Amino acid sequence: MATLLLSNKTTGLNSHLRSYKDGSSMFCNDILSSDIIVNSKDWFQYLKTTCKEAPSLLPETQRKALETVLREEEIMVENLPAFLLLSKEEYQTNLHRYMKELISFFALNPATYFFDFFKKEVDLLEKMQGAYISEDLYHKYRIQDTQGLVSTFSPNRDGFAKPVKYDSFKSPTGRLVVTEGPHILTINKTYRNMVQTSFEKGAIVSIDYVALEPSVLLGRTSGALSNWLSSTQGSTNSKPHDIYQQVADILFQRNLLRTPIDRSEAKSITLRTLYGAQEDLIGQILQGKSSVPLHDFLFELRELFGINQLMNQLQSERRMRNNGGKYITNHFERRIPTEGVEDYKLVNYWTQSTAVDVALLGFASLIEDLNPEEVRPLFVLHDAIFLDVSLSAVSKLKSAINKAKTVPLFPNSHFHLKLSVESQSQ
Repeated sequence: MATLLLSNKTTGLNSHLRSYKDGSSMFCNDILSSDIIVNSKDWFQYLKTTCKEAPSLLPETQRKALETVLREEEIMVENLPAFLLLSKEEYQTNLHRYMKELISFFALNPATYFFDFFKKEVDLLEKMQGAYISEDLYHKYRIQDTQGLVSTFSPNRDGFAKPVKYDSFKSPTGRLVVTEGPHILTINKTYRNMVQTSFEKGAIVSIDYVALEPSVLLGRTSGALSNWLSSTQGSTNSKPHDIYQQVADILFQRNLLRTPIDRSEAKSITLRTLYGAQEDLIGQILQGKSSVPLHDFLFELRELFGINQLMNQLQSERRMRNNGGKYITNHFERRIPTEGVEDYKLVNYWTQSTAVDVALLGFASLIEDLNPEEVRPLFVLHDAIFLDVSLSAVSKLKSAINKAKTVPLFPNSHFHLKLSVESQSQ
């Protein structure tokens, strides 16, 4: 059971103070793996997953005054020992109040998502290692690159770039942003081949989830994804797991189209519908191919992916939850800040946030059983992970990929992954 722990550095006492959801507290000398240590890195990440501001040990007026003074020094007030800033009487009174507020906060903002899912994702991202960089290609591309992103891959004297560091809170949906190291998410993909294997006999491989966001929508209902994928088995066009071709086939089979559309058109229509694009933008792709009015066509397409029902659910969640419309929750109960967000974006926010968790949890399970001496995780590119792999370990990736097809809370859905060899040793 998750608990909050005030360390002796925070309390100024000889022992730590552990708090439970039932309102009880106890002094202790040990720290458990289930503890969230108040004012630690985990604590601040936990707060971000709750979309809430936690109570402060300092009185509000004093906290704000200190924040103003310390802002330029980039020092967080929460990291200052309150027992040195308050009189003994004030501190004892505040500590009692603080513990009550903290326990109440914890009871209303459970750490289930933080421990069951988010911590695994953070652990995965912290395992990223520096990529081996071709010095010749690096210098060539650095001259060509007008954005200056190639320079972030600068190799050290041993030929390795810095490990990439990510932030999963700069985007409201948790979509990753690079904060330090190689800007792999935004660099021109033609420059990626400067990343070379560090093994004498090895390869750079990418493993990515195919059509992840549509698959997430289909998988939110138990068994829906596998049932939906089997609905076009009789079609000569559809390939297993090719959602976009199956969309094209289903729309034609249901007489929603006068003539068939190709896979790329189906993909554009599907993604624009998912992202809440204006109807006329989708109408430009169809260009009269629809056999029903555009509004009816899009309603049926949204029904196909369960978007209509999900939209109603998210709107109700926003209205009924006592949060002033400040957040919704994704499939894993991660809170997504939505203050000021228009309703038509809610499905996109939910889907993108859920897809982030699916990919990171899948990648975490993928590398869990791989030998770190044979496989070096390098980058996560949203729905894909790049690995530096010894050729002796390539065969082991198959079983690892099968493991990543099944993700927590999607027990009857099997997400499809694709393995690609980006480059290999000569």
